[in-house]
Amino acid sequence: MSIKKKQLKSGIKYCFTLRYTDITGTTKQYSSKGYDTKREAELEEAKFRLKANENTISSSNLTFNQVFAEYIEYRSKDIKPQSLNKVINLYKVFEPIGDIKINNFDLNTYRKFRLYVEEKHYSLEYNNKLMGLLRRLIRYSNKFYNTSDATLKYIDNFKEVGRIKKEMQLLKKSQLKNV
Repeated sequence: MSIKKKQLKSGIKYCFTLRYTDITGTTKQYSSKGYDTKREAELEEAKFRLKANENTISSSNLTFNQVFAEYIEYRSKDIKPQSLNKVINLYKVFEPIGDIKINNFDLNTYRKFRLYVEEKHYSLEYNNKLMGLLRRLIRYSNKFYNTSDATLKYIDNFKEVGRIKKEMQLLKKSQLKNV
């Protein structure tokens, strides 16, 4: 237990400092914020040690652009070049969130991006492809960099209310000659 007492203008605060190894194998030092009681600081230190032992702490500062570049490199071995070009063209719509860090992508940012996509008036299928790519990028970053995937469960496909699916027309041989 490395809990220290600090005298601040606002009163006495308790904080802790410890070293841990993150998921990438680098050793980091963590200093906590100040807590009102020594007991609170001990509890938070224990929680942090548990997280560090489970390797759930990520110090990733990856942006969507960086993850996309790595995703394309990773997928280029598995899919055809024309399919890769389709994914690259889809990503052009992600310009507003390209510089946002994946760990900072929260529900409000998702809502703003979804509204941005809706304002573009793309087709329903295209919008759903965009949401699918967003989900794949978040899963990829979570898999390889242990970034947050908390917003993943909120990313829904677009739905068009009142849309009627076209039925296939069946023609008989005699009708086909008339056409």
